[in-house]
Amino acid sequence: MHRQRLLTAFVASPVLFAVIWWGGPPVFWPVVVLSTGIACLEFGRLAFPDAPAARWAGVAAGLAPLTAAVVRPDPAVLAPALAAVLVLSALGFVATYARWQGRAFHAWAVFTLLATYLGFCAAHTCFLWELPGGKRWIVLLLVGVFAGDAGAYYVGRSLGRHKLAPALSKGKTVEGAFGGLSANAAAAFLLWYLLFPGEDPWMIILTMVAAGAAGQVGDLVASMAKRAAGAKDSGKLLPGHGGMLDRIDAVLFALPAFYWLLAWMQAAGAFRFAPG
Repeated sequence: MHRQRLLTAFVASPVLFAVIWWGGPPVFWPVVVLSTGIACLEFGRLAFPDAPAARWAGVAAGLAPLTAAVVRPDPAVLAPALAAVLVLSALGFVATYARWQGRAFHAWAVFTLLATYLGFCAAHTCFLWELPGGKRWIVLLLVGVFAGDAGAYYVGRSLGRHKLAPALSKGKTVEGAFGGLSANAAAAFLLWYLLFPGEDPWMIILTMVAAGAAGQVGDLVASMAKRAAGAKDSGKLLPGHGGMLDRIDAVLFALPAFYWLLAWMQAAGAFRFAPG
């Protein structure tokens, strides 16, 4: 398992970062949409194991906010996209109430969560790209979050003594969580030196650590969904990692935290935001 985890990371990571750095939006956006769609389908399988129609409708609902953001990368598009999902999904569950019986409201709530948890969060990739030097911020976020995942995993395995959330995940520890945040900070410092030498290093580090903390919450939320479904992983797409949702659960929560922190700091003049 450990060897598969490393092999998958070594193969997939260079491809992903090449797509971001040299492919640009024409290549990167299809990758983002496809990855989010797969994660939506995996979440749908966890939430609706006996309702394939609801799973595929969930994929469409989850992709609605993201697609709107790809077409128009402005946070203002999220409200109408999510409103449309809310109203149309409510009509759908009302119309099929007989099929759901007493589970209809719960199923609808989970369905709308799919759109907000996955689609809403993933849409912030588009907004982040639109910032000056957008691809550098995306690289910083992904490297920082993935480093945090690795730091939490290895520190937790070697030094972990105190369980972080034993009811959700037996493997996560308090020591691992701090190891992850330390790895967030280390990755941020390295990428500040390589990509952001004109910015304040402390602002880069603090922003990345805050996003990393949000990412750890996202990891726990995914664990909660899997625990509710009685599943260990969301899928088997990525050997050693599980499914797509297992790989991007932390990224999804980190994205909006990272973007809005940057937007606030841009407004406050904390960053120069040099293009490139």
